[in-house]
Amino acid sequence: MKKLSTLKLIIDILYISAIIGLIVFLGFYLVVLFGWDLSDLPFKLKDYNNLSLSQNLYIIYPFLFLALLVYILVLKNFKKIIELFYQGKFFEFKTVKLLREIGLHFLISVFLMVMPSIITPFLSNTTVVKFSLPIGFDSSFFLIAIGLFFMALSEIFNKAFKINQENELTI
Repeated sequence: MKKLSTLKLIIDILYISAIIGLIVFLGFYLVVLFGWDLSDLPFKLKDYNNLSLSQNLYIIYPFLFLALLVYILVLKNFKKIIELFYQGKFFEFKTVKLLREIGLHFLISVFLMVMPSIITPFLSNTTVVKFSLPIGFDSSFFLIAIGLFFMALSEIFNKAFKINQENELTI
């Protein structure tokens, strides 16, 4: 249970920091959207005056905001799974459902993060469309693999749930 409580602490810290990040991101987007002047702040933002705000920024930020919101949903569902594990409810239908939702949310977040890189070249009047998908721990392929892993894990837990139900009915 010590490992589970450590995992719960890590997920709680990530969840709170993601919510704070979402609020900061929303604040920055509102500043960009409404064009507020930040020169009166008591502190200086590095290179704020050199920031070129193109029309593409208005399209990219909502996708990134939604992707961050989906990550918060992933963390929230993961917190629920840990609570179920604390209660000893490993092979429950709710666990299967939450694991499937986490996998689906990972796939949705990849879609939301890749869409701006697909849409932006068509809006910027360029003839060359540059599209790259790097391979690494922060790449889209890795997140797709994580999403598919959680969906496969939900199927494994679903089979274990069915076996557990049959086992409880057996005398």
